[in-house]
Amino acid sequence: MKPTPEEIKAEIAKLREMKPHIRHYSLFNDNNWDALDAQIEFLEGEMSEDDIRENWPGEYAQEYMRAVALEAWMWLNDDEDAELPSDTWAVLLVEPDPPVEKTKPQSKGAKKISGKTAKKSIKKAKRK
Repeated sequence: MKPTPEEIKAEIAKLREMKPHIRHYSLFNDNNWDALDAQIEFLEGEMSEDDIRENWPGEYAQEYMRAVALEAWMWLNDDEDAELPSDTWAVLLVEPDPPVEKTKPQSKGAKKISGKTAKKSIKKAKRK
């Protein structure tokens, strides 16, 4: 069954929410964010399959955008093999980096020395 206008709007909102949490570039240096924007652009507009091919022609840099827009076209047209666009992006979600805890160095041999002591050590080392 084809998605309703409400389902399409909900999917667009979900894609926009996911974008900052998706890897910006693929392992092949393809721009995932540009491809996601292309998919959203398609879902927001009234485009046919031909419009997709005209908007994103066969140049290598645009193949990825065309492919994801066509995936959305398949979903809108109730293709039996089509997934929700957001489901196809889910594998590229990354967790934000965990906060780094600041801890004191646990070195047993290190001693804190004053500036004067450090200068004396440097002068002594230069003499040798």
